[in-house]
Amino acid sequence: MHKSIFAVSRTLLVSTLFVAFCIACSSGGSSNDASESNLDLLAESDNNSVDNAAEQITDNLSPSTPVGLPAAASAAVEYAAHLYIAQTQGATELQVQATARFHHFTTPLDDAPVLQPANNLDTCEIGSERSQLNAEALDLPVDHIIASAQSGPIQTTTVLAGQTIDISADTGSYLTLVVDESSTDTVEYAIQEGTAMNVSVPDQLNVSVPGDAFPTVDWQWNTPPALDVSLRSAIRSIDSDPKLTWVAPPAVTDASQSKLLIHAGSIDELTGVFQSFQCELSDDGEFTVPDDIIALYANGFNANFVDVVRTTRSLGTSGSTSIVNVYVQQF
Repeated sequence: MHKSIFAVSRTLLVSTLFVAFCIACSSGGSSNDASESNLDLLAESDNNSVDNAAEQITDNLSPSTPVGLPAAASAAVEYAAHLYIAQTQGATELQVQATARFHHFTTPLDDAPVLQPANNLDTCEIGSERSQLNAEALDLPVDHIIASAQSGPIQTTTVLAGQTIDISADTGSYLTLVVDESSTDTVEYAIQEGTAMNVSVPDQLNVSVPGDAFPTVDWQWNTPPALDVSLRSAIRSIDSDPKLTWVAPPAVTDASQSKLLIHAGSIDELTGVFQSFQCELSDDGEFTVPDDIIALYANGFNANFVDVVRTTRSLGTSGSTSIVNVYVQQF
């Protein structure tokens, strides 16, 4: 009696599996070869347990990855770290400024962001004010520096990244950034008030972010080579040699940018009349000053005041985090 019930149960289970298989085939399944393969498996079930037969049929029905589809998409970019360091050589001392901000993208980016293009390079303007040069050295918001590779401008909010941001060189600690309590609109890290920063920026920096709402991240950054201050003398002597030359940084790539801004002013001590010009240049090592600037010198322009700013930006991505480094050298 028990043997008879067990046989019926086996028959019902096999029948149920066969019907399920047929339904799967009719909804876009395999050809007759697949059906015959599974019928053979059913026929062999006398030599296997019903459980084993059911398991093998289920395995055969499991979908496989279609050939030719791309691999899984890379993780979305959700965060951006933005480090800004400026070194200014004044008349009597050297001063270093540094800030860091850590951003969470309002909408994660499907692709890594890109640097916004530098426009109007290798152009000069007569009559420009020194404030324009100061603006070039400003610690600009991250959305003025990078953009989405697909959809243009980005939107972010600043978040905490830990109590302190440590920046070191191979020789040891260089500086520590702390949360700027005076900043009310954004979360910003700055050099602690009262800390004198008059040591040149090392050639290589190691940045350590402990993390909070922003993820933990470390990176290494090679600072650009220093621009020779002799360029200032060359600007004062444009009337004798209109071709300016300097040592360019390593080749610019899609992930790095570098440009120069020069400003020269002349004041007539007798009349008090002030004249000036400004040039925004590709940092490629040479520039020939245009004729209208040369004409200024021919008409008595004397470059009493000369300022030069080199701004270098680099961009990298580690996992879901983009890293933006901005370095400014001014003299």
